[in-house]
Amino acid sequence: MTKRLLILVAAACALLSCVKEERQVATLSKEDKEVREPRSVFVPGQVIVQFDEATTEALEGKLTKGALDNTGNESLDRVLRLLGATSVKRLYPDAGEWEERHREAGLHTWYIVNYDEEKAVETKAGASLLSTVDGIVYTEPMRVKKSMAAPFNDPYFSRQWHYYNDGSKSTWVSGADINVVPVWTKYTAGSSEVIVSVVDGGIDLTHEDLAPVTLPGGANGSRNFIKNTYEITAHSHGTHVAGTIGAINNNGKGVCGIAGGSDGNGGVKLISCQVFDNSAQYGSGFYEAMVWGADHGAVISQNSWGDDYETLSQAQAGSVGAMKGAIDYFIKYAGTDKKGNQTGPMKGGVVIFAAGNDGWPIGWPAAYDEPRCVAVGSFSSMNTRAYYSNYGDWVDIAAPGGDAKIGPQVVSTVPGGYGEMQGTSMACPHVSGVAALIISYYGGPGFTNDMLVERLLGGANYDALPTSYQIGPRVDAYGSFRYGSSEPPAKVTSYTAEGTGGNINFEWTVGSDPDDEKAFGYVLFVSPNLSDFTSLKPGTPPSTMKRVAVEVGDLKVGDVIKGNVGGLEFSTQYYCAIAAYDYGKAYSEVSQVKSVKTTENQAPKIETSYTGNWKIRANQIAEIPIDIYDPDHHQFSVTFNSDCEHATMVKNPNGTYTLKIDGTATDEGKYKATFVAKDSYGKVGSKTFNFEVLPNHAPVVKKNLEDLLLEQIGKTVVIDINDYLYDEDGDDITFVVEHTNSKILHVNPVGNILNMTSLSYGLDEIIIHAYDIKKAEGVFSFKVSVRNPDSEADIYPTQVTDVLKVAGGNEAETIIRIYSSTGQLVYEATTTSSAFNPAVVDMSGLAPGIYRVVVIIGGKQTERTIVKL
Repeated sequence: MTKRLLILVAAACALLSCVKEERQVATLSKEDKEVREPRSVFVPGQVIVQFDEATTEALEGKLTKGALDNTGNESLDRVLRLLGATSVKRLYPDAGEWEERHREAGLHTWYIVNYDEEKAVETKAGASLLSTVDGIVYTEPMRVKKSMAAPFNDPYFSRQWHYYNDGSKSTWVSGADINVVPVWTKYTAGSSEVIVSVVDGGIDLTHEDLAPVTLPGGANGSRNFIKNTYEITAHSHGTHVAGTIGAINNNGKGVCGIAGGSDGNGGVKLISCQVFDNSAQYGSGFYEAMVWGADHGAVISQNSWGDDYETLSQAQAGSVGAMKGAIDYFIKYAGTDKKGNQTGPMKGGVVIFAAGNDGWPIGWPAAYDEPRCVAVGSFSSMNTRAYYSNYGDWVDIAAPGGDAKIGPQVVSTVPGGYGEMQGTSMACPHVSGVAALIISYYGGPGFTNDMLVERLLGGANYDALPTSYQIGPRVDAYGSFRYGSSEPPAKVTSYTAEGTGGNINFEWTVGSDPDDEKAFGYVLFVSPNLSDFTSLKPGTPPSTMKRVAVEVGDLKVGDVIKGNVGGLEFSTQYYCAIAAYDYGKAYSEVSQVKSVKTTENQAPKIETSYTGNWKIRANQIAEIPIDIYDPDHHQFSVTFNSDCEHATMVKNPNGTYTLKIDGTATDEGKYKATFVAKDSYGKVGSKTFNFEVLPNHAPVVKKNLEDLLLEQIGKTVVIDINDYLYDEDGDDITFVVEHTNSKILHVNPVGNILNMTSLSYGLDEIIIHAYDIKKAEGVFSFKVSVRNPDSEADIYPTQVTDVLKVAGGNEAETIIRIYSSTGQLVYEATTTSSAFNPAVVDMSGLAPGIYRVVVIIGGKQTERTIVKL
C-alpha cells in the first residue's frame, strides 16, 4: 500500500512572537478593605454560559448577528454592558450535517461571552454577574493556564496558538491548545534521556533550532531508509514535525518545541528515520525505520503518514497489514536491551500515528486496535474538528493540526527557517511531544508504556470537544500530569451567604489541597429543596439545583474569595453549600448546608454621573449620561417624557442612556425630563431631572476700532474681528462684511480675519454684522480713508455724478471754488473738512462738462480738474 504524508498545506516561512493568557474568577479581600480581581490564570474577559431552551430560541438569531446592545433581554443587555461585552458566540459552532444531533444534545445552548476585562474591573462587575441573568442556567469561567509572560524567549512563540491559545484573535478560541505551559513551569520541559524516533522526511540537521538535539547520521543515530545511507536530506514535512516535538526552547531563536528543554540547550533527543525524500515519488523503508528506532534508544515512534487508498470502501476493507509486525516490535522492545531488560526511561514503546486527512471514518495504520498504538485526530484554533481529519471511535486523542479554511495553521521549523502547515501530520507530533514530557518527568526504572498511555489518555480533556466529532478527547499536557490526583481539596468549613434581591452572595477562604497546595476552584450550590443536598455528588448535581463555578486563580491559601449565584426568586427560602475541586475535578466533601432567604424585588435605578448645574446655554446641545439598571439584573423597559420639545432620550449602542437637550432650538425657560423604568415583575423606578435653558445674548462690541487712515495705494491692513467683538454666551460668531465704496478698498474676510487693501484715494466705510448660533445680530462699523500724502487736500471723485467730496487731513477750515471751462466761478464756499468727514459739494445742478476745482486749506492751494457727468 502506498504511504503518504498526512499534510495539507505548506506555507512560506513566516515571522511570529510570544504571549500568555489569563482568566476571570473571584475577588480577593485584603484586610477586608482592598478588593481586586485575580485574573492571572484565566482567559482575559471570557466566560462560558448556558441558556435555557426558551432563551436560546429567543436570542439565537440576534446573537449570531452580534446584536449585543439590543438582544431584547434587558437583564442580559445590562450585564453585557457592565462587562463591556465584545462578542457572544456559540461554544460549539454550527456543525453542518451534525447540527441536528448537536441540538438534541443541547450543545446549541452553550455560548462563550467575550468581554472587556478592564471595563468589568472598572465597574466592579465580574463574569459571575452572568449567573444572575434571567434565562442563564449555568456559568463557568473558561479554564486555561496560569497567566505569565512567555516562559521562553523564542521570538515566534506567540504565533504557536497550538501551545497556548488565549482567544485573543478572531480565529482563536481560548483553550483550543495542548495546555503545555503549566507543565513547563511546574514540572519539566523535556529531558535528553528521552529519544523520539521521527519516521518521516529527513530532519534538517543544520537547522538552528534542531541541529543540537537531532542525532547525526550514523550506525547509532539517524538513517536514510530511502537511500539506505546515513546521509539525511532535509525535508520540509519531517523538519516541521520534528520542530513541534523538540525545537530548542529559550535559545532566543525561532519557535518552541513541546519537549525542547528550558535552558537553551535542548530537551528530548530526536532520531531522523528518513522514509520520504524530495526526489522520490513514494516513501519507503517504513517497516525497517520503525524497528530501527526501537533498536537505537527511541521509546516513542512518531508517524505522520498513512496508507493511501483510492476510495473509502477500499480503506474500510483495509487493515494494519504487515506494519503490525513493526508496530508490535516497537511496542515490545523499545527501551530494552536484547534480553528484554529495561535500559531506557520507559520499558516498551508507544507508537503514535496521524489519523489521516481524507475526512473519512477510517485510516490505516492508525486504526490498528492496539492500546499502545495511539491514533491522533485534528482540531482547529476554533476548537472544531479540522475539515480534513479522519474520525471514528478508533481515534484515541485529538491535537491541534490547524484548519486554513477558518483559522491559522501550525507553526514550526522548516529547512532553513520557519513556516506553517496543517494536517493530522501536524496534530500527531503534539501528542508525541506531550508523551515525551510525561516520560521525561515520570520515566525511570519500572515506568512502562502502559503507564504512559494511561496518563496520556486518562489526563486528556473529555469535555473540550463534542463526542460527535469522533476524534477523541483533546490532549491536555497539564491534565496528564495531574492525572491520578485522588486526594481532593480541603472541605469548606466556614463561609457566609447573604441574600440580596434575587441573588445569594458567598464569601469564604481558599483552602489547601494535599496534591496541589490549594484548591483549583469551588462550586456554589443553591436549591429551594433541602433534599437536593442529601447525598449530593458535586460533579453531578440534580437538575433542580443552580450552580456556579468559581476558580481560585492567583489567590493563596487563606485569601478571601467571593462568588455569586443569581437569577433566584425574591423573598424565597433557599439552601446553599460549597464544594472545592482540584484540576482533575476531584471534589471535596460538601460544606455545611445553610438556609438563606432572598430579599424582595428592587426597583430599577436611574442615576447620572453629571455634576453640573443643569443650566443649559442657548448655544449648547447638552448630552447628559443616564445610567439605568436593575439591581437584581432583571429585564426592564424604559419610557421618557419632557415638557421640552427638544429634550430627548437616546439609547446608546453600549446600552447606556443619554438625556439630550438642544438649547439651540429651545426658548429660554425652566423644564423637566422624567425617565421611568419598569422591570419584568412590574417594579417601577422613576427619576425627574429639572433643567433651565438660559437666555441668549447677541454679540456686542468689546472694543471700538478707530477709523483707519491709509496714505498709500496698495496698502494692506489685517484685523482680527474677534479682538473687537464677543458673545456673552461663548458662542462661535459668524460674520458678514459689507462696505460702501468698493473702488476705494478691496475687502476680503476669511473667517474672523479681515483683509483690506487700498485701491484708490477716498473714503470707505466697513460694516460688520456678527451673528451667534441663534442668529442674534450685533453690528459695528468703522471708516477707512485713503489719502495722497503729497497733497494738502483730497478731491474726489474725478468723475462726478452728483456729489463732490473734499477732505484734508486733520479737521481744518476749507475754502472751495469751482470754475467752469470758460473760467467762470460757478461755486464758492468756506467750510470745514477732515479725512473722515469730508466737505460735500452738491454738483447736481451744474451742467455736464469740465471743471477746475481749487481748494485752500491752511493757506495751501490744491487744484484738480474733474468731469461733471
